[in-house]
Amino acid sequence: AAAAVGFLGEERRQRLAALNETEIWAVAREEETTATVCMEMSLPPWLVELWTGQLCDPTRSHGGLPFSEVQVLAESCNQIPPVTLRVNRLKLGGRTALIEALEQEDVEGAYCRISPWGVVLPR
Repeated sequence: AAAAVGFLGEERRQRLAALNETEIWAVAREEETTATVCMEMSLPPWLVELWTGQLCDPTRSHGGLPFSEVQVLAESCNQIPPVTLRVNRLKLGGRTALIEALEQEDVEGAYCRISPWGVVLPR
């Protein structure tokens, strides 16, 4: 354990000095996973560390989520979102009218799950 701690900076060395060998390797695996997500998803380390702290902390009200949730969040940042339209209810009357107008132009539209005024177009 002492050899592994010797390659770290002074601040990390002090933080890890009190840990046993199993705990040190657990921290190393966690950091390696964080670094892997950063590299694979082209995200800054501070952001992935922030998400990890907020999502994986067992003292939080949700009880801490697995690190895989951070990976899913990181992957979602690299996806192209769907095109979502907001319907002007004063001009069209509602989403159904817009979806019907889109269908006449051979464009599919679907009700947005999040907004009562939204229509989502396929990718």
